[in-house]
Amino acid sequence: DLHGRTAAHVAAAQRFPLVAQQLSGGSGKDAFGHSVQNILRLHAETEVATVEAENFSFDSDFIPSYVAVNRPLLIKGGAMHLEAMSWSDYRHLLADLGNEVVQAAPVPYSKNMGLSGGTEAPLAQLLSSPKVWRSEEPPAGVLEPSASAPSYIFDASVLRRRRDVVKRATVLGTAYMERHMSHVRVPQFGVGFRGAGAPMHTHHAALNASFAGKKRWFLCPPEVASWSLDPVSGWRETDRFKSQRDAGLLLELEQEPGDLLFVPEGWGHVTILESYAVGVAQEFVPWTSIHG
Repeated sequence: DLHGRTAAHVAAAQRFPLVAQQLSGGSGKDAFGHSVQNILRLHAETEVATVEAENFSFDSDFIPSYVAVNRPLLIKGGAMHLEAMSWSDYRHLLADLGNEVVQAAPVPYSKNMGLSGGTEAPLAQLLSSPKVWRSEEPPAGVLEPSASAPSYIFDASVLRRRRDVVKRATVLGTAYMERHMSHVRVPQFGVGFRGAGAPMHTHHAALNASFAGKKRWFLCPPEVASWSLDPVSGWRETDRFKSQRDAGLLLELEQEPGDLLFVPEGWGHVTILESYAVGVAQEFVPWTSIHG
């Protein structure tokens, strides 16, 4: 293809090792410097690759080493320079977006999927609602039932309306996206409290920026990914979670304020907030994708 990849390179990047091995005869390196065997070795990693922002370049590292081979990446401090880091303070978040109507639900986008429990209201109102708010620590001596997990504010429309805020909350510039991507979605905005989150789901590649709080992620490769419409609150007590964890199929990590997380296309992921947390996710289809 245009990136110097043979069918074997693409099969390896899409995590079809047997097909890649069968097709690899005579395959050299692609335009990014990857051999088929190199891609397969990268996919054998048992932890998410992690790099400090000062040692990382989007221009030279992001597409060749991660996007092109569908390899997850955590960039520590990669969003620290963005103005949206001020959203760690309620006052700044509410000053920017407090009057905007957003969605909240135990499962993000419940209304779109015909599920009950969703709410739409101004952000300032939802952040003080008992459906959304939760203290940073469990009340002393009180066992919180898993079913009581708060709703998660996750909204795809607010930044579509507020384009003036987008540049303050996203890393990828217009010129970069036009050069490397065939399609880019308007960023999605998320904010919630301890215990909120999103159940297992998949989508296009996405770059996730954290501006406040801690978010726990569980990633799994496309061949074992699935979709769930159940609230995330009881997921870690399920047999499916335990079997995937025990089989080493879940890559677990904690995203802290200022971190960027790249989730490749098709990778399943679950998110659980460990505190008040604010972030933005931007999905895209790179030219290296078979969907591009």
